[in-house]
Amino acid sequence: MVQAVALMCVFGLGMCFALLGSISVKLMPRVKIDAGKFGTLISTFMFACLIASLVIGVVTDAIGYKWVALVGFVATAACIFILAMGKSYGTVMLPSRMQGSMTVP
Repeated sequence: MVQAVALMCVFGLGMCFALLGSISVKLMPRVKIDAGKFGTLISTFMFACLIASLVIGVVTDAIGYKWVALVGFVATAACIFILAMGKSYGTVMLPSRMQGSMTVP
């Protein structure tokens, strides 16, 4: 069971990377940013993944993988929805940070 959850988490992380890359063409004009600011958006996502991986490992050891995976999947879905509805750079930056911190394998 642990291996299946780990596989789903890695798949979810990969899907988040693919999602952010594929929406760049429509997202940049909508929120009025250039490629540099979009790069900052992606970097923020990656940095949040880096920091969260240190914390999530300890939390998983303490409370178990099931709750961490469940909360992570639900929060990631919410972040993707907020990202899709965002109309300004600030409203897309927040879900990007949150999504990075929730999609840690």
